[in-house]
Amino acid sequence: MFVFFWTVGFALGGSQERDIQIPRVPPEELEKVKQMKNPLLISGTVIKNGRELFSRSCVACHGPGGKGDGPVARETQMDPKPRDFTNPEFQRIRSDGELFWVLKHGSHDSEMMRMDFFFTDEELWGLISYIRTLGETDH
Repeated sequence: MFVFFWTVGFALGGSQERDIQIPRVPPEELEKVKQMKNPLLISGTVIKNGRELFSRSCVACHGPGGKGDGPVARETQMDPKPRDFTNPEFQRIRSDGELFWVLKHGSHDSEMMRMDFFFTDEELWGLISYIRTLGETDH
């Protein structure tokens, strides 16, 4: 099944990635989700499945390399710009639980839509496993 998410997010002027220091999880949920751990054992298969999901569902906004420069982001000047998953500082400060929460619930201050309608929790954790590889320096 090919899944393509096309969000409309027109903004005047340029767009930037919102401050990575500011979490997209509501404050009342933040401590709980920071404790969540990816339940999947990382393997080549998990990464491969996560990469396939990313290529079908995330590239339009986040771009093929995860830099936040996908065609929808460029053409609509999304504001804020989608996250740059290659940023090692983003990878360091955002927990797996935070990424999982945003994938499940969306980010209400951005164009990031909720994905729990389309994917299982296991698929979302696999996607996070792949996203984590995008921040590796030898990727």
